[in-house]
Amino acid sequence: MTSAVLAVLVLAGCSAQSAGPPPGSLTTASRPAGPEPSMDIATGTTPTSRTPSSSGVTVTATAPATVTTTARPKTTVTTRTPAPATVTRTTVLVPRTTTAAVEQGTPSPPVALPPATTASRTAAAFRFPVPADVGNATQLITVAAPTRSSTEGTLTAWEHTDGGWRRKVGPVHAYLGSEGIGQSSEQHSRTPQGTFTLTQGFGRETDPGTHLPYFRTDLQDWWVSDVGARSYNTHQRCAAESCPFDTGASEQLNLVDPEYDYAVVIDANMNPVVPGAGSAFFLHVANGGPTAGCVAIDQGTLVTIIQWLDPAQHPRIAIGLG
Repeated sequence: MTSAVLAVLVLAGCSAQSAGPPPGSLTTASRPAGPEPSMDIATGTTPTSRTPSSSGVTVTATAPATVTTTARPKTTVTTRTPAPATVTRTTVLVPRTTTAAVEQGTPSPPVALPPATTASRTAAAFRFPVPADVGNATQLITVAAPTRSSTEGTLTAWEHTDGGWRRKVGPVHAYLGSEGIGQSSEQHSRTPQGTFTLTQGFGRETDPGTHLPYFRTDLQDWWVSDVGARSYNTHQRCAAESCPFDTGASEQLNLVDPEYDYAVVIDANMNPVVPGAGSAFFLHVANGGPTAGCVAIDQGTLVTIIQWLDPAQHPRIAIGLG
């Protein structure tokens, strides 16, 4: 073949490279490196030019009607291109986890993460009625108020099992503080907003069968609401005439009937205790109206919840808007 013909063929190859890949070109996974087989000019096939690329090797060829086959271990992708279109094959290095062949310009699909298995991680995906800081809890009570000034809301108990979070009790009607929910204070009848642990039960009635520590009250059981006392926001036992705190600013638990027939302490303003930030927050029996800052529900449901609560499950209560 004459040198003029060879020049034309070489020019055709360069033109195809500078024009870039035509629409519909195929990008495939990496194949073993090595020289391309030489094409026989005598047979009438088009010469092949090989140009280095930052992501691999680009091979361009022009033929009357060609079938280009890209092979990799256990995978073969074939593209038929009508004449006289230019066929560009680009070999790129891709991770083993990506798709074997991807159209040029299309990103690889995201890799799916394994599902979470712990209570705290599944809580992030599970939608509770209110925001909840679950921590290590596998028992959770949620109390949802429509607005910050709401004096009534909805209570639901949840438990975490191998299958995730599921409803255990409720939803049931709940009474809230007469000033709604929000930042707790000794000066306001407001139910504290947030997530709190549940570690203690008590009541005027005998222990209904809870796993929580439980004490039955008598006239010497007090909850201290005296802001100036060192025992502020704690349970204390003493005769009224000998108590080292202001009994007039505190609650004599055995005299609160029927609200404290059964109750669970909500650990708000504890660890540490801040004087004046509120005291005596309980989940207790409802009397048909708003509370002084507690959460109140019907006695039957409360007894069921008290029997269900287990310190080994690190129970918590989450109070918020929902």
